[in-house]
Amino acid sequence: MVNTAASWLTWQGYLLGPLGGKEGNWASANLGVIVALAIGLIGAFALQRADIKRQELAMDAGAGKE
Repeated sequence: MVNTAASWLTWQGYLLGPLGGKEGNWASANLGVIVALAIGLIGAFALQRADIKRQELAMDAGAGKE
């Protein structure tokens, strides 16, 4: 979350205020990975719901031909 090696990256960790700031335990946690996984999961469910429904209908129609 926070890179202390480069002074020009001081903007990193600006969302850590409610969690204790840039100097606490949360500053070195990989919360971004968890947030990215959650966004990907929710996005896949929300944006691909119609595609999945169409595939299921096509499979049901194909199974009835036998």
